[in-house]
Amino acid sequence: MLKYDPKTLALKIAQRSSHCIFCIGAVIHDSKGRIISWGWNIQTLGMDLKTFGHAEAHALRRANRTRLRGATIVVAGFTANSGKIITTRPCLKCVTLLHRFGIRQMQYTTKLHGHVISENIDDKPRRLPSICR
Repeated sequence: MLKYDPKTLALKIAQRSSHCIFCIGAVIHDSKGRIISWGWNIQTLGMDLKTFGHAEAHALRRANRTRLRGATIVVAGFTANSGKIITTRPCLKCVTLLHRFGIRQMQYTTKLHGHVISENIDDKPRRLPSICR
């Protein structure tokens, strides 16, 4: 059983974001609820923001990769100016990256009352509608 709310933790981590429009946080935890890694979106110059700037990729870079197999990632975010919860479904590149490292479940917030949606990452990631962040 988790001793914390992963969505709340991801929102707290999102406050570290340097992005001027969307603040996104990601928390990776194992099946027993132990945190493996966390990350936030980064606004940088000269990097491919579509991959390297996303919170999911940042969390994967910081992780002990031997612990990722079968883990869950929780992604949550809000707008920088108003603080409203936004939909944070990972993009296709991030889903492919998560699958490659063995993460089997993703959870993300939606702008509708901040509910959390849970999806399994199947063997062949397919195109997912995503909000550009």
